[in-house]
Amino acid sequence: MQAVPRLVPGKRIYYLKRNDRMKKFVALVTLILGAALTLTAFDTVEEPEPECVCGAAGPLRNKTVEEQELERFLKEFPYKIFFVERWILIVASEKYHNPECNWSEKELYESERWYYVKSSSEEEWSRIVWPITDFAYEKGYEYVIEGICIDYSPRNDDVLDRTFKCCRILSRQKKQSENLPR
Repeated sequence: MQAVPRLVPGKRIYYLKRNDRMKKFVALVTLILGAALTLTAFDTVEEPEPECVCGAAGPLRNKTVEEQELERFLKEFPYKIFFVERWILIVASEKYHNPECNWSEKELYESERWYYVKSSSEEEWSRIVWPITDFAYEKGYEYVIEGICIDYSPRNDDVLDRTFKCCRILSRQKKQSENLPR
């Protein structure tokens, strides 16, 4: 049933059919709900993606360049790998001068071996004989580095060797490391 407008001289007549009123009502409700959702979106905090401990890319994201390089490095590693783990090490400002090696100080500091390291500031320093590769070490600086520890067998027997590939220097501080073993 349609309403019949009453004609009044000098006034405009606005006549809406029932369907037109419903369309405007739906549009108004949609506009209000859209505005409400937009305002609540500003109140939400997007949680960062948790960092993968193993360094591998998750199924929902692409691999970083660093992860791709590490994957290629491990694939091209010439020996059988038994263990791979991401580590963070603190490297002392001095190296261990092994009395069994007849190295000059220059040879010692140019080598990839004979570091004092620890995995946290609460631990005691340890001497390591395995190399830290891809690490531009400079005497007099204490470093915090992140990298990959790899245990491998160069002779395909039960004897394992270890190497540490430095991926990133997290900090470099000029200081004299304290409580180094002598």
